[in-house]
Amino acid sequence: MGGERVFDVVIVGGGHNGLTAASILARRGLSVALLEASERLGGLSASYTPWPGFTAPLGAYVLGLYPRWLMREAGIEGRIRLLPKEPGMTVVLGGGRALRVYGDAGRTSREFSRVSPADGRAYLGWARLWSALGVLLEEIYSHPPLHPREAIEHVYRAARTPLVGRIVEEALEAAQWMLTAPASRILGEWFESWEARAALVEDALVGEMAGPSTPGTGIVLAHHYLGVSTGRRGEWAYVQGGMGRLALALAEAAAGAGASVEAGSRVEEVMVSGGRAVGVRTSDGRVYRARRAVVWAASVKALPAVAELEKGLARRIRSLESSGASSKIILAVKGPLRPRREYSWLGEDLYRSSVVTMPGMEYAEKAYGDALSRGVSREPWLSINVLNLVDPSLAPEGWSLASIFLQYTWRRARRWGEEDRAEVGERGLQVLEGVFSLPREGVRSEVLTPRDYEALGNPGGSIFHISMRLDQLYSSRPLPEASDYRVPGVEGLYLASASSHPGGGVSGLPGWLAARRLLEDLGVERPRRLSLEKLAVKMARSAREILGP
Repeated sequence: MGGERVFDVVIVGGGHNGLTAASILARRGLSVALLEASERLGGLSASYTPWPGFTAPLGAYVLGLYPRWLMREAGIEGRIRLLPKEPGMTVVLGGGRALRVYGDAGRTSREFSRVSPADGRAYLGWARLWSALGVLLEEIYSHPPLHPREAIEHVYRAARTPLVGRIVEEALEAAQWMLTAPASRILGEWFESWEARAALVEDALVGEMAGPSTPGTGIVLAHHYLGVSTGRRGEWAYVQGGMGRLALALAEAAAGAGASVEAGSRVEEVMVSGGRAVGVRTSDGRVYRARRAVVWAASVKALPAVAELEKGLARRIRSLESSGASSKIILAVKGPLRPRREYSWLGEDLYRSSVVTMPGMEYAEKAYGDALSRGVSREPWLSINVLNLVDPSLAPEGWSLASIFLQYTWRRARRWGEEDRAEVGERGLQVLEGVFSLPREGVRSEVLTPRDYEALGNPGGSIFHISMRLDQLYSSRPLPEASDYRVPGVEGLYLASASSHPGGGVSGLPGWLAARRLLEDLGVERPRRLSLEKLAVKMARSAREILGP
């Protein structure tokens, strides 16, 4: 089956970043074709049907990083509805104990005061710090990457203006060590009780093959404090109708602007002529010519298939770390998923928040070490989300549907056959039963392992495409010479996936930044310049909103 079509831009990969780029470029008047190998759009932000009548998240299960301003620019504002989680987390500590983390800093402070009055006070300072740093990260994440020290030094100088004061100086002084430190050190300096530390460590570990004491987990923690999707910083939400609604809304917006969005179209070759990307060829022989650019919105580790890449660059891309660390269990239960008696006091918080099983940072450290030696933690930590209490459309009446994120399962350590899948399911449900009572009958479960995520286009099974390590972030993501969204040595070939700055998670920012870079190169957009003075004032204002001036 042959044929040839011509577009201004051809985008390879229909995850949320590729779809974001498609909508942005089409809405700026370019003719765009987006080609996705799978029959399903969205990548790991897609929904799927494990059983008839059920809608479950394939990967990501909540939205927080995709900015509201980008929803407007991509044309999806009003196309999706967000259902905020409150509390954001209910952290189960064992023995009937738990701490809840709310979007409201005052409520979380009072919650922490139950175990330590000092930690209750400390949390207000913690929230104030991350309110300021969240603004800084949002600006850094929505601009092409700078060297981290350069960014901090520039903003530090801007912080000396009279309008800002000491708040921003304190935040930047903390950032210089916190963004590279282990989570255990950061939380240990801020909080005296093990309970408070356990309640906050999950955000530093999610998706990474790293323990609390691993250097650099501070940047993963910071990444998850960026949440701006609902308009309330740090708040996360469910997407009504399932996470896959985001991808569908983006596809609708792109198509409405004239883009051709085609699922089930596997690209086998990026065609290069005279050192320039001129189109792609699909597995069934179709050719899509690109007058202006080819945008690669799949994992960067698939790029060595482009024959014209310089050999050293191809080797360095192949060597990027992308080791999957997590699995997922989709669980359906006939009737309500009831808490064990010792946790019944939590009421509906067990259904409206992410329930994280974390009986201390040492528990997570042990689970990490266990997976390093045997591939699967004997006692993993879980993030449990009972989906259909908040959104009844996701399951038939009379059923409970849960998405259970499980860590650690190390892709590199096992073949990940059916025996491994069965062990993950068994280990996960054993931990789950410490919180919820499972009935003997009417239970369905499906396990997605790192190998399954690898088969979905994530080499190594990493949910972030490539790991969020210090040597693979900012101006080094994916590599220093490719951090400006252009592929060295191949003109007109751009990078637009989670492999690029600012990295993984459902933010849409890599796709948007790559689209912006292309528009700048075409002379359609002017390069954006960060106003450091305005940024410092925004940081101070955000911090003051927590405690007052």
